[in-house]
Amino acid sequence: MAAVKTKYVLLIQHDMPFADRTLEALSAMRVMQAYPEKVKYIRFNQNENSCYHTGCDKRDCSFYREQRFDVKNDSNSSSSSCMALIRSVCWSDNNHLTTVKYYNEEVFPRCQSNKPMEWAMAPLMKADFHNVTGTYIYGSLDFPWQVEHEDGSETRPKNHKRRKSPKRGEGIFDENQYTQKQPLISGTCSEPAVHL
Repeated sequence: MAAVKTKYVLLIQHDMPFADRTLEALSAMRVMQAYPEKVKYIRFNQNENSCYHTGCDKRDCSFYREQRFDVKNDSNSSSSSCMALIRSVCWSDNNHLTTVKYYNEEVFPRCQSNKPMEWAMAPLMKADFHNVTGTYIYGSLDFPWQVEHEDGSETRPKNHKRRKSPKRGEGIFDENQYTQKQPLISGTCSEPAVHL
């Protein structure tokens, strides 16, 4: 983190490649910039965006909700579009977007040496602490998974069949397998939400 010279940082695990080729990282940063006290961390999910598939959120599904944010198209434009994110109590070091300030002020002070960051943040994984963690998941409800876990730490193969993104140069890339049938960024937030 000391080497990062920008305000925002995209953390990517060594064994978690992105499956989605149309990641709206710039728009996600604009949401964080427009709502700094609310949206502090945006995680890219391994599973479909539903409470049933999201670990610690199962304890508090009533909190797991889609929220829609106006995104200015650029600093000189009066036009805006709408980005959907899922409010979540879960914090993970899986692929996510945040700020260096967030790590320096909220994450690192809680960490102990030789302990996973998730353990340090676990006491804050409750609705009461969402104003501190500001955790959101990228995409709307039912938005498909964004990252594949290649299980780089595993020494033996798992028994279940994992989803695999297409190998480079092989097969036909099926966009619908990885993304919504409509863009994540679209319309205005005053329009009714559409879930496919």
